[in-house]
Amino acid sequence: MAKPPMILTPVHQETLLAIDSGMKRFESSYPPAVDLVNEGYCEWARGNPDSWTLDLTNFGIRAVYMIEHPDIVEEISLEKVDDTVSRILDRGELLGFAVKYGEDMWMPYDNLSRRMPSGTMSSPEAVLLMFKMHQARIAEECTQALDIGQLRMVG
Repeated sequence: MAKPPMILTPVHQETLLAIDSGMKRFESSYPPAVDLVNEGYCEWARGNPDSWTLDLTNFGIRAVYMIEHPDIVEEISLEKVDDTVSRILDRGELLGFAVKYGEDMWMPYDNLSRRMPSGTMSSPEAVLLMFKMHQARIAEECTQALDIGQLRMVG
């Protein structure tokens, strides 16, 4: 059976936000740092835990977006249709699907039944996490675009 994605506890979230803000020095034995590295959210600088320097991976950057935009992702849910298909919903609206592919692999599809380029996932919950991260990234890009637009109006 595939392992579901790690639930980011408050200390994991705080650690990710600290790394994103520039605080990157953590002991290699610090349990939240170890968890985040093991789950692919962060990596040790130059692959060396003795550096005590953590960098966010793309996965970690998208997790930061989710943490910064909880209102965007809180209503995104998973609805099991049967053992091979689950729907991904946002406030009742269809975002996409998780479709079983082979043994313990799941493929994400968008709301128009087009395969998404993300590759296979380990579970429907992993597909749900991917959709949440995608929606949070869109929200972050919109926020940045608004900020730039406001700067242009002021300047």
